Amino acid sequence: MTLEAELGDYNEDDTKARLALLYNVSVDAISLSVEAGSLKLSITILSVDRSEDGVAALSDAIKSKSVAEMSAMLGSNATVTTNVNTEELEEEYEATCPMGYWCSVGLDIPCVENTYNDELNKNNPGACKPCPIHSVSPEASVSIEACACKSGYYDEATDEREVQCVQCQTGSSCSDETEGVTLALLPLLRGYYRTGNTSHDLRRCPDFGDGSGCVGGVGFGEGPCKEWLHGAYCRRCNVSDTSRYYDAGSSACLSCEGAAEGPMLFGGGVALAALAAVLLWWRFQPHRNVAAPAWPHRTATLAKLARQLSRLSAAVWRQRSLRPKGKQLLGFYQIATRVTDVYEVRMPQAAAVLLQVFEVLTINVAGIGLPLQCLGLGTYVQQLAFTMLVPLVLGGATVLFCVGRHCCCSGSSKSTDGPTTQGPKGQKGTYDFKRPAKARIAAGLLSALPWLLTLSFLVLPMVSSAAFRAFPCEVFDNGRSYLRADYSVECSTATHTSEVHEAAKAVAWLGIGLYPIGISVLYAVLLLHARRAFMDDRATALTKALGFLVREYKPAYLWWELLEAWKKLALVGFATLVRPGSIYQLVAAFLLSLMCMLLTSVAMPFKNDSDDCFAKACGFALSAVFFFSVVLKVGAMACNPLTPDCNPVYPGCQKHMHMHMMCMCMLHVHVLEHE
Repeated sequence: MTLEAELGDYNEDDTKARLALLYNVSVDAISLSVEAGSLKLSITILSVDRSEDGVAALSDAIKSKSVAEMSAMLGSNATVTTNVNTEELEEEYEATCPMGYWCSVGLDIPCVENTYNDELNKNNPGACKPCPIHSVSPEASVSIEACACKSGYYDEATDEREVQCVQCQTGSSCSDETEGVTLALLPLLRGYYRTGNTSHDLRRCPDFGDGSGCVGGVGFGEGPCKEWLHGAYCRRCNVSDTSRYYDAGSSACLSCEGAAEGPMLFGGGVALAALAAVLLWWRFQPHRNVAAPAWPHRTATLAKLARQLSRLSAAVWRQRSLRPKGKQLLGFYQIATRVTDVYEVRMPQAAAVLLQVFEVLTINVAGIGLPLQCLGLGTYVQQLAFTMLVPLVLGGATVLFCVGRHCCCSGSSKSTDGPTTQGPKGQKGTYDFKRPAKARIAAGLLSALPWLLTLSFLVLPMVSSAAFRAFPCEVFDNGRSYLRADYSVECSTATHTSEVHEAAKAVAWLGIGLYPIGISVLYAVLLLHARRAFMDDRATALTKALGFLVREYKPAYLWWELLEAWKKLALVGFATLVRPGSIYQLVAAFLLSLMCMLLTSVAMPFKNDSDDCFAKACGFALSAVFFFSVVLKVGAMACNPLTPDCNPVYPGCQKHMHMHMMCMCMLHVHVLEHE
């Protein structure tokens, strides 16, 4: 194109703008070149649509414009000297292909679902990386963070730049319709606990159930716990003063105002009433000391009836040999009532309620239900010390009473060389004030020995169990460990020393020395000392005092009571140290109970055949308790709480366990009826 104009009047930008307006193209698509010394222009127009149809449409648009139109638009006469030519033009330019896409021939192609591209300027589909296994992402995802775990899985990676989808484990509540669950936002089922949002170690709480202190859901720390609760398995109040106390029955931290008054008054009233009844019975002895003429007719009749019932019960006790059967039955429940705590077995509700009836046989201040925390008491060390010291106090009081009775008022004790006189209230006795003090003390100790042996029989299993339970600890994934007997007590580790735990272990070692070791040594020494007299069937003061231990056994099995004590120690004491809470612990106890039952069946140590039969029945019942406990433990381990109908306690086992406990309660009566 040639323009009739002066070269000095030429404006390239203005000319481009006019040509762009003429041909309806972009200014950037037009390039001009001017020959030197004239206004002869070469016009090049770059087609936006580079297809054949697009280029043809642009050529037609250029050809359709007449010279007059061109001259009018440019404001100067124009002469077209060359026809319109179409040529391919090669050019280099810088373009950007965005993340989440790959580009080809100028086109941006998005990455498909479940893939992502976190880099620019990629020109092949291989740039779209697949999301990690079990994760999904939308189309055109730009980073791995867009990959979310599919339903039924959660991301256990703590680094936001990583995705590690694992299947939701037992204790988590992953909905089938929820995607993108992460470790920090992992919801828990009620009754499960974890140490923090970065922990994937989900553990069943000891109080697992609808009322558990572990409330489940999504938490922002340990737990999640009920209000006012914290610590391992949510079993501690988050206040350290005496305003609140932890109630194990409701798994809640209750206020001391109002809530504590009822249990305290009830417990204190029961204790005072029991003490008053014992003191009044010992002081007045209505079944022996009431004379008919001194009382009204009705009262005298009741007193006479009481004396007759007392004599009848004593005769039945001797003739029916009830004492060995009572000892066997008591020994069974001393072990059965400790299975839940020692072996961490969740008993069926009916069996648990029935066993609670026999908890009176244990010395456990925590089981009384009194809110001692409100009084600044009730810590684990205090409860352990109470359990260890109360039998000592009772034993010391018994010794002092018996020795004092023989030293100060020995008229109630008979002697072969002392004068017989009339005692108070018409009682006849022999006063031996002339006997040496040493002899009186010895007589008092011998009279106290049967009571001490009875006390040791009652407290040895429970106190020993409490002492051994001061050692097993449970380690959590945060490196901290807590006492299994009381999760409010943090245990000492290689890097941490817990003063409370060290104090508890010191008390426990004292208890082990006094009870498992001390009582066993006492039994062995007494039996060895009196062995010759028993073998010769010669009655002495010591053999009479040891009647509680040996009276029902054959002379060849005088040591059998010591064996029974060791069996209880093994099942409720040493067993706490054998992989606590595991199935192996229960299996070992089951095998030991079978061995003891077999030994009883072979030895038959009792003088009375009915006592041997009853002992075998108790041994079988104890083995059955451990067998059912194994079944319950396996059921709890195999149960998946994600299943709606999951029941960790087998319904059939619930019925069998309850029936088994009821049968044991009636077994004693059944044996007596068939003697």
